[in-house]
Amino acid sequence: MTNFVPCNNNKNTFPLTLCEKEECFQVSEIHISGLEASQTNTTNHIGKGRITFGILYKRGISTINAIFTIKRSFRVNTVGYGGLKDAHSISWQFISIEGGATGFNTKNIRFTPLSTRYTHMSTSEVWGNSFTIHLKNVDEPLTLAEKFVSLYRKPLPAYYGPQRFGTLENDTHLVGLYLLKKDYPSAVKKILEGRNGWYEALLQKSLNNSKNDEQALLSLPPAILRLFINAYQAHVFNRALEKFFGLTPFLRETKIIVAPKDLNGLPVKSKTRLINGGITEKIDPSRLYFIGSLPGTNLEKATDEFGKIEAEVLSEDGLTPNDFRDTLLGDFKGSLRQLYFWVIKPQYLINKTDVWLYFRLHRGMYATVVLSFLAGANPPRKFLTPKPL
Repeated sequence: MTNFVPCNNNKNTFPLTLCEKEECFQVSEIHISGLEASQTNTTNHIGKGRITFGILYKRGISTINAIFTIKRSFRVNTVGYGGLKDAHSISWQFISIEGGATGFNTKNIRFTPLSTRYTHMSTSEVWGNSFTIHLKNVDEPLTLAEKFVSLYRKPLPAYYGPQRFGTLENDTHLVGLYLLKKDYPSAVKKILEGRNGWYEALLQKSLNNSKNDEQALLSLPPAILRLFINAYQAHVFNRALEKFFGLTPFLRETKIIVAPKDLNGLPVKSKTRLINGGITEKIDPSRLYFIGSLPGTNLEKATDEFGKIEAEVLSEDGLTPNDFRDTLLGDFKGSLRQLYFWVIKPQYLINKTDVWLYFRLHRGMYATVVLSFLAGANPPRKFLTPKPL
C-alpha cells in the first residue's frame, strides 16, 4: 500500500484554496424532521421531559471539545449529539443536555435551548448537513462552478474526510491501531505528540502519577478513546473502499450488502440483505444503497466482497477482527455505512476569482471529499492516511 500524506481541514491544505477564516467553511445540521439548525425559529418550541434539546453554535472548536466544555459548565454527565462537526469552521447542530439547561454563551460556543424532551439527541435524528464553502483565487471560476453543479448526476465513493484522522502531528488512526494491538506505550507516545492541549495534559498528569501506560490511558474520557479506535476503523474503510472501486464489483460471483432507502433517501440499515453480482445489474440505484461495514468483530463472519477486502487490509496492519474484542472500551462491532453518496441541491455564487458553494449531504458524508473530487482527485488519495509502519 502506498503511503499517502493525509490532509486536514486546517486553512489551506485542500486541493482547492479556502479562505483562512472559520466562516469560509460553514456547516448547519438538518434534523430528520426538516429543521435546519442555523435557521430554526427558537420561539415556537415546547415540550415535556427532563432533557433540554437545543442548538449548539460553535466557531473554531471541535464538537468533542465543545461538548466537554458544556459538560463542565452545566456539571452534567450526558450530552447527546448526532454528529461531529469540524473544528476549523462555523457550525450549528442539535444537542441535548440532561436536566433543565439554560442558555450558554462563551467566546466560541453558544447553546440555545429549544424545548424539553424525554430522550437524548442521537445520530438517527440527523438527516444530513448543509454547507456553505468559500473558495478564493480560483483560476477558472465558472468552469469549476459548472463542474460542481454536475456532481449531483453521479454517486461519489463515501470516503471519510481528512478531519476524521486528526492532524499531521497526531494521527488519531495510529493511536487507534496501537490501542487495538494493546501497544499502550506507543499509543501514549503518539497522543502526547498532539497539540489539542487539555487531554494530552490530563494523560501526562496521570502518567506521572501512575507510571503505567494502560492506567494513564484509562484516565482519558471514554469518548476520546472511542474516537481513536473509530478513526482507525475509518482508515481501514477508506483503504478498502479504494480497493473495492478499483475492482469490477458487479461480477456474477461478487457478493454485496444492499439496503433499501427510506422516504428521506437514507439507507434502512435494519433491512440489509446480501446479494450477488448477477442480481446487482438489475438493481434500480434510486431504490437501494450498496452497503459496507466498518471493521470490527462482525468481520469474523463476513461473506460479502467489501468485508473480505477489509479483512485483507487489517491483515496488512497485523490485525484480525478478533483484535476488536476486549479493548480498553470493550468490544467494537463495525457499524454499517453506505459506499457512495450524492451531492444534493448544488448551487454557487461567483465574484471575480472567488466562488461560494452551497450544497447538502446526507449524514456521515464529508464536504471535504466533495472538494477533492471537484479538484480532480479521483479517487481523493489525500484522504488515504499513511499505512501504519
